[in-house]
Amino acid sequence: MYKIKLTKSEIKKEKMIDKLPLLQGEYQVMATMFDEILFGELKDNRYQFENDKELNFKKIQSIRIFNKDEEYFYWRPAKKEGFGQSDKLRGRRRVDTEGGDIKYIEASQILFGVRKEEERDGYVDIVEDRGFGLRVPTQWITGELGKENRLHLITRNYLDEWGNGQLSYCDHRFVSIELKETK
Repeated sequence: MYKIKLTKSEIKKEKMIDKLPLLQGEYQVMATMFDEILFGELKDNRYQFENDKELNFKKIQSIRIFNKDEEYFYWRPAKKEGFGQSDKLRGRRRVDTEGGDIKYIEASQILFGVRKEEERDGYVDIVEDRGFGLRVPTQWITGELGKENRLHLITRNYLDEWGNGQLSYCDHRFVSIELKETK
């Protein structure tokens, strides 16, 4: 059962960007590209992906840069005029240590992958029995991977109260990807 909790949180609009932000600290990263989904990390101004892969900014559909305190979320909007997509990304930053009080529910989504397959260059393929899988940083697998122990995407889902007292979801963010027991 999910429990409603209270935190301080604030949304800050980010300017349209034409290159990825450089940030101090440690973050997990999930980038959705035209042709793939990449998992990696950002540590003290340096993005780290498999084989030191460079992100092609023009292929990014959305990117989430997150840790337990905040998330930067950027997405590619449509062009203001004509057809197609913008050359820039629009974004927002949600900080959970600043701002006003807001209610939230923390949820855990199970990611694909019950066993390790190929491991190289600090990354590992985790796959399902039926073949589908993900390639993630090896250090995210902090214990034994299996049907009872899997990677989970932890999300924080924010609630807003309507005039009639009903709570409704108003935003969400990624908090972490971590190995947890599957219940």
